[in-house]
Amino acid sequence: MRYLFKLKLLVMLLVSATACGAEFALSIADIASPVFSAQGIVLSLPDQGSADLQIARFKVQQHEFQKVRLRCAEFTLSSVQVVCHQGKLDALPGATLEWRYDFVTQHLQLSLKAGGGESRQVAGNLGGRTWQVAVQLHNAQAKRLAALWPAAMPLPDGGALNGTLGVAGNAAGLQ
Repeated sequence: MRYLFKLKLLVMLLVSATACGAEFALSIADIASPVFSAQGIVLSLPDQGSADLQIARFKVQQHEFQKVRLRCAEFTLSSVQVVCHQGKLDALPGATLEWRYDFVTQHLQLSLKAGGGESRQVAGNLGGRTWQVAVQLHNAQAKRLAALWPAAMPLPDGGALNGTLGVAGNAAGLQ
């Protein structure tokens, strides 16, 4: 898988740069996989242990996001995994994001906490020809999730969601 090779090369470069204590920035034109694609990727490591990730265009299945920016107060990258602690997304002011991705198992863990007791927990296996993701919602504002709603369904305009959602798919889409 071409994107996995690029990702491992990125890890090796970042580990060597952070070991020297130098500021480091990397730009990647695009990454594509059966699950997602991203263009205009810039990763900067401005301070000891922090990171700033900007993505001009990010697409998951049929949903596209523009100008995604994530700042991680604590960022760890090794040849095995990448971890972001105390992450902040520009699109969700006041929310905190924690995530971990294992390169070997291709397992993703993500936790997003916002005000009012709102939280989302995501665990997914992204390796192989198929992928599966489980999402646990607690007081999740339905209106904020509307961008991820299937186009054929009516969009929510209010309310909160609680429960667990499981999705699976492949390059062709959701199953």
